[in-house]
Amino acid sequence: MRSAEEGAVGAEGRASRRGSGARRSDRRGSGATFTPLADGRRAILAFGEAHPILVCLGAYLAVISMGVLLVWFVFFSGLSAPAGLIYAGF
Repeated sequence: MRSAEEGAVGAEGRASRRGSGARRSDRRGSGATFTPLADGRRAILAFGEAHPILVCLGAYLAVISMGVLLVWFVFFSGLSAPAGLIYAGF
């Protein structure tokens, strides 16, 4: 018969093979915390803090381009024309 200590070690070993719920970065050690999305986010935020003029220019261009797309859609989609179904009865 196994002692209580051996049973705890066995259960711990089984839990670690299945995944004990610890994060992957916790299990790999402190040196390997590479996550592509988080690193990319940090790089973009650092670039934005270093170049505030470019951030304002990018925001300005985004607003202008969305306005152009909206105008293009309204004029060329045909949705700005009167609804024929409603006015056909008059």
